[in-house]
Amino acid sequence: MLEVIEAPASDLVDLAMVKSHLGIVGTDDDAIIGALIARASAAITSYIGAPILAGTYRETLETGGGQAVIALSRYPVTTVTSVEVDGSELPSGFRLDADAGLLLRTDSAGRSRPWECGAVVEVSYSAGYATCPPDIEQAVLELVSAAWSQRGRDPGLKSIGIGSINLGYFGADALPGIASVAPLLDRYRVPAVG
Repeated sequence: MLEVIEAPASDLVDLAMVKSHLGIVGTDDDAIIGALIARASAAITSYIGAPILAGTYRETLETGGGQAVIALSRYPVTTVTSVEVDGSELPSGFRLDADAGLLLRTDSAGRSRPWECGAVVEVSYSAGYATCPPDIEQAVLELVSAAWSQRGRDPGLKSIGIGSINLGYFGADALPGIASVAPLLDRYRVPAVG
C-alpha cells in the first residue's frame, strides 16, 4: 500500500516559462495559460503512469518467499528515511538502486540475501525529480503551444475551402495530443503489468 505523505507538485512547468516560450508579456491570459499548463501536465503524468516531481511516501509491502528485491512504486528514489521489517527498524542491511526504485536486502558482509518470507516491510522515502527533466518540460511546452494556437477554432478542422464550401476534418486518431510528444516521454513511462 502506498501512502502519499507530501504530494508532488502537479504543474510540470511554471507560468513564466510558458509565457516566455509563447512570447506573451501581459497578464490578461494568465488564467487560460495556467489551465493549459495544468491540462498538459496531467496528460503527461497520466501517460507516464506516475508523478514526475519530488514527493514523500510511505509504502507497505509484504514479501514473498525467497524475494530478493522490493520494487518501490515511485522512483527515482532520492532518500530512504526508514525501513521497518515487521515493525522493527532496519538501520542497515539493505542496498538501494535509486534510479529503478529497487530495495535489496543485504547481510552483514553486504551480500544480497532474500527478504524474510511473509515479512511486512514499511519504507519511508522521497522520490521524483527535484526539477522537471528538460525533455518533459519540452513536451509540456509543445502541448501548451499547440492548444494555445488552436484556441477558438475547431480542433478537428484540417482544411476549409470557400468556393463550393469544402471542409476537411482530421480523423480522431490524427488530432494533435500526447502522441505528438510521446518520443520525449517514453523513457520515463512506468512499465504496465497485466
